[in-house]
Amino acid sequence: MRTHNVEHDYYHHLEMVEQNFFKRYFFKLESEKLKKYQSILKYADLICAISPNDTAYFQKKFGKTLFIPAFHANIHIESKPGTGDYVLYHGNLAVGENHEAAMFLVKSVFSNLKLPFIIAGSHPKKELKQLVNLCENITIIDDGNTEQINDLIANAQINMLYTEQDTGIKLKLLNALFKGRHCIVNHKMADNTGLEGMCHIANNTNDFIQLTQEFWKKSFTLKNKDERVAFFRHQFNTHIIIQQLINVISFASPMLESKDKTLVKANLAKPKKSIISINTLLGLLPF
Repeated sequence: MRTHNVEHDYYHHLEMVEQNFFKRYFFKLESEKLKKYQSILKYADLICAISPNDTAYFQKKFGKTLFIPAFHANIHIESKPGTGDYVLYHGNLAVGENHEAAMFLVKSVFSNLKLPFIIAGSHPKKELKQLVNLCENITIIDDGNTEQINDLIANAQINMLYTEQDTGIKLKLLNALFKGRHCIVNHKMADNTGLEGMCHIANNTNDFIQLTQEFWKKSFTLKNKDERVAFFRHQFNTHIIIQQLINVISFASPMLESKDKTLVKANLAKPKKSIISINTLLGLLPF
């Protein structure tokens, strides 16, 4: 079983930040159903959690849990040495968590600094647009495709990310570290992800403001890039992660029991072919 979050906690957080009554009620029901359904994990032979925090949670409840970091599409560090012209926050703004994060950053950070800020993401809410309209130094880009978002990440001086949820891991943080320059995040975004050392951590509003001022004119150097290359050569390396997963899967486990005993024996007699098939399949799945 591959887990991407402690799902009922994730939906509970969505409920807490949602302003629409019907959506809020939907998230509440989903959270309750997911919490009840979670008991099915006791039948799993192996639980592969996506973060150290989630690993500790599932290990305590069910045992047989392994930390398998997030699979992602990045292969090489593409961060550009030099400086950028703006600070970027990006995310799907239709999601309550990201809307609240953008609102917090505008009110507490962006509006208190005379620097250019960009908020990029689809379907920003009216409340956010109205708030941004009061600040001449903030721009919303709400119709960008994936290529344009990646371009914004690459050319920003600072990628700023914020969350109130500490479940799972945020793939947009990995994306920013592989493609962007300096990354300023709050502790819930980075704590117990293994990525803390690659980010600048802000624990409060003053930290966000001070770190932004510190890194606004600070060039991202080749040395900074080399540090990321060295780190990601062994950490969050998709090829290594896939091999770790293959190594812990028992191809002779009870999971392979089938009514077709002949087929099972044939599959077990060809482990190399099975490994290739699993490897190929994992490469196609959107972990």
